[in-house]
Amino acid sequence: MKRSNSKLIVLSLIVAVGICLLMVETTFARKITPTFSFKVTKEVTPWPPHLGDELEIVYTVESKYDLDSIYISHLPVKGGRVISHLEPIGFRVWEKEKYNEYYKKLQGIDRLLWFTIEKGEKKRFRLKVKLDEKIPEKRIKVFPVVDISVGVKSLWTKEHGDGVGVAEIQLYLLDEKTGLLGTGKDKEKGLPVEYRYDAVDGTFYPPGKLDTPVNVEWNRRIIQMMKKLEPALSDSQALLLHSDHYRIGTPKEASHWDEEKKCLVTDEEKIFEYYLKDGWFKALLSGKREEWIKKEREKIKLQYEEEKKGGSSKAKFFRYRGGSGDFHTLDLDRNTIEFQKKSLI
Repeated sequence: MKRSNSKLIVLSLIVAVGICLLMVETTFARKITPTFSFKVTKEVTPWPPHLGDELEIVYTVESKYDLDSIYISHLPVKGGRVISHLEPIGFRVWEKEKYNEYYKKLQGIDRLLWFTIEKGEKKRFRLKVKLDEKIPEKRIKVFPVVDISVGVKSLWTKEHGDGVGVAEIQLYLLDEKTGLLGTGKDKEKGLPVEYRYDAVDGTFYPPGKLDTPVNVEWNRRIIQMMKKLEPALSDSQALLLHSDHYRIGTPKEASHWDEEKKCLVTDEEKIFEYYLKDGWFKALLSGKREEWIKKEREKIKLQYEEEKKGGSSKAKFFRYRGGSGDFHTLDLDRNTIEFQKKSLI
């Protein structure tokens, strides 16, 4: 009987703990899922900034509700140091010491400024930052050298839930000699083409996609290989030729079936040498590249179809962007491309 009671007590405790954990998880999920967003805008002076400058940043917070318990704070600054903390412009704020201690341990935030705001009202804050004069050489060029983030958060209420707002300033080094800084779009305009091409799927990224990882060294090796085949190619033309392979397919004479690996093994240089000999560059310069691609694609497709009719070919590769076919991986070290049968979604 005692054992039965013990089992019942243990079972009850397990259920109770499970309910508690569920309540905690539910509460936490509610807290991290905001109900609405504050409108937070920013003005940076001077603009454009340079390494070593003292920046004055004015943040404007606007709310769609009347709220009496919201706060603003900034994360630790990267690429500079705060010389004047966030301060209100023309109104009163207050601090809560327990929150300051908690968030300083959690995120490195020095202080939280609490304030009230009415629907449609705009409240402004000022922050001053001294930018570093030099940046570590190990920093990758496409990454921001300055990151200043400010967040606004309101406590949860039954009427409106809770809200958040974020204003992030990310500055990139545009000129190493002058220390000129700018936005991601400014940086993108001046980046060499090898920073904007993804050799994995033949995609050229537009401005604003600096956070997309690309293998720059890989792209440079592709450019070098293409220029070896045709010295007149520019860097962008060389990568465009590489990209067109995804739309055209692999000429039959450039690949052979490897029984051991059970896949097609292709000499990469032969693919692009074939395209160039067949008139790709001439078509590009004359403005007839799209027409050339269509004809070349059909020509190469026909090569595989004719071989399959004879029953001697195991080649199943033919792929162009937007369709289905075989997944490929490039191996520039061995100067080959191995094609493995997989389905693309």
